[in-house]
Amino acid sequence: MNEKQEIIRIIKQYHQAINYLHYESLCYIPATTHLIKDGPRSQGCYMSHQLEKKMRAERCIQVIEEAKNHIGEEFYFIIEQDFIKHSDKYWYLEYYSKATYYRKKKAAMQAFLAYMSLFLEFYDE
Repeated sequence: MNEKQEIIRIIKQYHQAINYLHYESLCYIPATTHLIKDGPRSQGCYMSHQLEKKMRAERCIQVIEEAKNHIGEEFYFIIEQDFIKHSDKYWYLEYYSKATYYRKKKAAMQAFLAYMSLFLEFYDE
């Protein structure tokens, strides 16, 4: 899998986590352990699974957003514009020449994937 496809896969999971937490916030899912322990077995397992899924979604979002601190603001800005926000195709012209942008984009993608490789083993369900 090439770098761009891998970043798209990671960012897709990031968007799914955001959407899940948004949906989850509209539903009532208690976040207390006593309900898991005291409830019927099937309900307890369901609640435990939902709580675990919520924690994974929160961690996914946290890892992506912490990338800014680890790869630098400029590289994160490029990743954010190209992959997270899906900005205008030529957004970079306001900031860089074409050659500089492609050079920095490649470096940003490599830095982002190097950072994410620390978490990829635990990232997928």
